[in-house]
Amino acid sequence: MSEHFSQHVDESQGISMVSKWTTEASRLVLDDGWIKVRADRCTGVDGQVIDPYYVICASDWVSILPPD
Repeated sequence: MSEHFSQHVDESQGISMVSKWTTEASRLVLDDGWIKVRADRCTGVDGQVIDPYYVICASDWVSILPPD
């Protein structure tokens, strides 16, 4: 299990809030040498479960789009 933090803005008060959430489980969905994708099961401090929460891990890359 690991702990992470997420940040959101409370628009009623106009302030930024940080809350802690925990990764309960994680599974590797894709690993092809260029990119890794995993699906985590996360629980917030309020008990809300996000499943799956996808995480993409990739090396640095550049996208080149030629003009038409």
